[in-house]
Order: sequence, then structure tokens, then C-alpha cells
Amino acid sequence: MSDEPARSDEPPIRDNPSEGRWEIAVGGETAWLAYSRGPAVLGLLHTEIPESLGGRGLASRLARHARQVASDAGLSVDPYCPFMIGWLDRHTEYAALVRKPRSPAVDDPFWL
Repeated sequence: MSDEPARSDEPPIRDNPSEGRWEIAVGGETAWLAYSRGPAVLGLLHTEIPESLGGRGLASRLARHARQVASDAGLSVDPYCPFMIGWLDRHTEYAALVRKPRSPAVDDPFWL
């Protein structure tokens, strides 16, 4: 369920609902994006990419996947993860999906 089909050499993104995260397993290690899902909102909580898997675009694949899940289900996106906030800063075409935080303490340019 991604907006871009995985290339045949890319590992798939798997949902692990018991852990509340999407995962990409590569060579015995796992990159993941933790989420929470409510009736109208998909919370993007934390992205974890093992150092050995860095630089492969896995976090961006997970971000695109989350955006597609939210879009397909008609959910707003509520990002808490700094990586996801930054990714959404750079991909403003998805701004309509994003809920702005309720705290005025957020000083990221995306929210200004």
C-alpha cells in the first residue's frame, strides 16, 4: 500500500499492528516507523533506522507509505516524529493531510 511500487530488489514494508509500526527488514535488521491510529487521525510517532541501514531511503519509503495509508483511509496525519515533520516540510504537496499541532511551543517552520 504505497504510492510507489517497490522495486523487485527492495524489501517490502510490512505492517506489525501488535507493535504499532510499519517495518522494513534488511539483512537481519529492521527499520521502522511507529504509528497510532485513531478514527480520524494517523499519528506518526517515531522513526528508527539502524545505522547500518542508513542512506538507503528507507525512512522516506516509510513516510510515503504512511502518507498513502492516511490518504487511502481518509485520515489526517499528526506527526510527532522529527524526521516525519522534516519530511513533510520538504513534501508540501501533502500539507492538506497534516493536522497542525495543538501546542504553540512547536517552532518548526512547517507549522508557522
